[in-house]
Amino acid sequence: MERTDRLCKQNAKAIAESMKKAKESDADPLYQQARTECGGYDTCVTDRVAKLRDQKKTTTATTTTPTGQPKQSQKKTQIPDYRGKGGVKASAA
Repeated sequence: MERTDRLCKQNAKAIAESMKKAKESDADPLYQQARTECGGYDTCVTDRVAKLRDQKKTTTATTTTPTGQPKQSQKKTQIPDYRGKGGVKASAA
């Protein structure tokens, strides 16, 4: 009886966790795109989502200005933070 109760609780916990993950992935537009492209096959969807995320990373990493020149990242300067903690506050310059 104890074993059955314990297994029942483990199953309920696993089901709740999988439902939470399913809701998160359903809200992901890349997951939805991959699911429509692959027709719902799990292995295809997993691989396609990984490829789409890699593509998204490379496109956001190499953004350009309207003139076609690469964007320059903002350099941050450090300004002393005089709030009594001795830390340093970063600001965009």
